[in-house]
Amino acid sequence: TIREKGNGLYQGYVANITETCDPENPFQLITKIQVDPNHTDDPKLLLEALPNLIKRSEIETFYTDGGYGSPAVDQALQDQNILLLQTAIRGQRPAPDKLHLADFPLQFDEAGKPREIACPQGQQVPVRQGNQHKGFVAEFSPPICQNCPFQFEKKCPAQAGRRNPNFFLYFLLSEAHLARRRNRNAEHRRLKQNLRAAVEATIRAVKHPFSRSKLPVRGKFRMFYVMIGSAAINNLRQIQRHLLEKNKNDRKNTSRDANVSFVSFIWTVKNAFYNSFLTSLSC
Repeated sequence: TIREKGNGLYQGYVANITETCDPENPFQLITKIQVDPNHTDDPKLLLEALPNLIKRSEIETFYTDGGYGSPAVDQALQDQNILLLQTAIRGQRPAPDKLHLADFPLQFDEAGKPREIACPQGQQVPVRQGNQHKGFVAEFSPPICQNCPFQFEKKCPAQAGRRNPNFFLYFLLSEAHLARRRNRNAEHRRLKQNLRAAVEATIRAVKHPFSRSKLPVRGKFRMFYVMIGSAAINNLRQIQRHLLEKNKNDRKNTSRDANVSFVSFIWTVKNAFYNSFLTSLSC
């Protein structure tokens, strides 16, 4: 398939890699490989991988780029009590000279629906569902809103009603979850932690063994298993580096000859596995 992305057209398939990134882990491992036509959207890949990852690991947070956020992903992760932290948010950025929903701190109930909202001037009011059940609405007190500098400058999204003097702020559930993601991402950037960055090196390590970073096979089935094999080799390298470092720091209990023989064994297993894998693909 062909997909337009950025300033060019890309032909082929997309590979999605999930890797552990807990700083307390002695080493990180690839835990999931997905291959699909390259027009497959990132949220779809995340939703397909989620049930299997939940069964096999204790996920608390996903660190992704900006393409993985969507209303369906928000709801699925809310149901599993999993956080999503993105390096960016897909879509148009809010106008910097105006208030937007992310400037109104929201509190959610256990079902993931907004319960209370606070305005930048300190008003905290309950949130109720709209009359047509398509969204939510918050009512703010007229005396405070009428004296608010944001209202004077027409920078506040809350507007006075036609027949009701209260100021109303309407929003959809998807917009509420998007605002919450924006706030999480802003806090994440303030902490200067980007645990997702390491996966870029992993992607390069998985692709680099192949000429021009192109897989030597065609078709989704073969490409998937080539990626599985490359990811398995990458995991072996991670385990090997960890064990070598462990042996290096504990030479009192490990002889030098045993260390050399262990390294030779790992490399022999790795090369045999890789060669047999490519041979089976060629057949």
